[in-house]
Amino acid sequence: MMGTALQPGAVDVVTKELMAVSLGLAVGCKPCVRIHLKKARAMGISEEELEEAAALATAFAGCKALMLWKELKGQ
Repeated sequence: MMGTALQPGAVDVVTKELMAVSLGLAVGCKPCVRIHLKKARAMGISEEELEEAAALATAFAGCKALMLWKELKGQ
């Protein structure tokens, strides 16, 4: 299901990857965030774009998302 969800479609893969980072942070899934950060960087997604995705996660999920972002962003 994840492979299908992340395939190109009506929403481009870069946007989907940013969504995956944001959603991983929002639900507090460390393995998910690690995987999607690595993939996002490999795709050329900038740190500025990742910071904005993290900001959205924080806006919706509060400080737990922010704390997880600060922990994992340097990995």
